[in-house]
Amino acid sequence: QLAVRAAVMSHDGVVQVIAPAGSGKTTVLVARVRELVARGVPSNRILCCTFNRAAAAELQARMGQAGIESVEATTFHAIGRKILKEADLLRGEPIPLSFGHWRRLAKQAMDETPDGVWIDVPSAKDQISDLKLGRMLTVDEFAQIATSPSELTLAELYRLYEAALAEQERMDFDDFIFLAVRLLQGDAETRRLWQGEFTAVLVDEYQDIEPAQELLVQILAAPDDLLLCVGDEDQCLYAWRRASVERVIELDQLYPGLERHALARNYRC
Repeated sequence: QLAVRAAVMSHDGVVQVIAPAGSGKTTVLVARVRELVARGVPSNRILCCTFNRAAAAELQARMGQAGIESVEATTFHAIGRKILKEADLLRGEPIPLSFGHWRRLAKQAMDETPDGVWIDVPSAKDQISDLKLGRMLTVDEFAQIATSPSELTLAELYRLYEAALAEQERMDFDDFIFLAVRLLQGDAETRRLWQGEFTAVLVDEYQDIEPAQELLVQILAAPDDLLLCVGDEDQCLYAWRRASVERVIELDQLYPGLERHALARNYRC
């Protein structure tokens, strides 16, 4: 209980909570929101981010039970979509291309690239997703640095894939985050607008965050950096999806003034 209280009552800056399963991380998140409201932060200027709709709905319900209904609990993709919609940059809803369509694009990319190579559909999806959410590169940016036959083929496949999406006037799920981050990076007025939208940002399951998601959070929390990150380095489930335990244990290098609190007791066991 002392660790929970210390985490909830910590300073108005970057706070990291190391929270194993069953240690009360949701309780800490909700209590921290209540504490921020008590300190004068308007509830409609507090953003809580998590990874999927079910987790966001559960967090929203817990906050409602605590009497703080106007706090927004959302997913990273939902906030990215909202940013793009406000900028009138949404292009339809994300509908995945069929397996056959992917195969045709992969064959075309191989045929149109000197010394082109075959890229399997699952690998093609993963590699293009990594270009967007891991390396955060546009088609032209990756084409400029691609050198090997496999990279040149991937660059051509990326171009063909984006052309197919544009032809159907839609985007993919990754674009909600990728394009939102690029917009915020490149448009100072839009960045200031969204940074002024939220005073405090709280993130659940921080150990599973991807590079583009992390950058989105950092941009939205700036310049005041009133940020709470809850996670557990022992529960990094999505290393295959560009998550990295280093983002938990090295967060103090990014934010030297960070306060770190550990919740050691598992109340489920």
